[in-house]
Amino acid sequence: KFFTGVNVVYEHPDAYDRFSAKANAGVSYELTTKQSVSAELSVEYSRITDAFFDDREFLIVSTPLQYVWDTRDDKLNPTKGFRLLAFAEPAYDTIGQNAFVKIRGEGSIYRSLGEDDRFVLAGRLAAGSILGSSLDDIPANRRFYAGGGGSVRGYAYQGIGPKLPDGTPTGGLSFAE
Repeated sequence: KFFTGVNVVYEHPDAYDRFSAKANAGVSYELTTKQSVSAELSVEYSRITDAFFDDREFLIVSTPLQYVWDTRDDKLNPTKGFRLLAFAEPAYDTIGQNAFVKIRGEGSIYRSLGEDDRFVLAGRLAAGSILGSSLDDIPANRRFYAGGGGSVRGYAYQGIGPKLPDGTPTGGLSFAE
């Protein structure tokens, strides 16, 4: 499958303020009914204010690559199976002349605890790292943050990880959940 997209974002989470415009195009391919790969070319302009800089500009050209192995019985309400994801994104900031690679892996497993699938035991592990540049050279929206419903429930969004003395999250170059 061929895909393409254009989006404009203005967001204001606790860690940064960001305006960005992004265009991307890529392909995804099902290797089997349970395995897929995708690759794309992405160009993103961002203006970001964060803990390190006011109104810093980035123009990132990247090639996100992804592999997924998914044996879950239902993608929205799984009761058995697993899902593994491997992600790598080589990127280059043409304004700051910085190259970096963002890598991430994630695994989820589901197991029903009864014949009627009323209770399901679920677990998730994830880890990642950004290689090749220092923290202040990585755009704030591309750093790793933890906390919130999509990562560690029970904690505030971006609430886990390095912070300034005033409590502002800075994000990090690596994470484990």
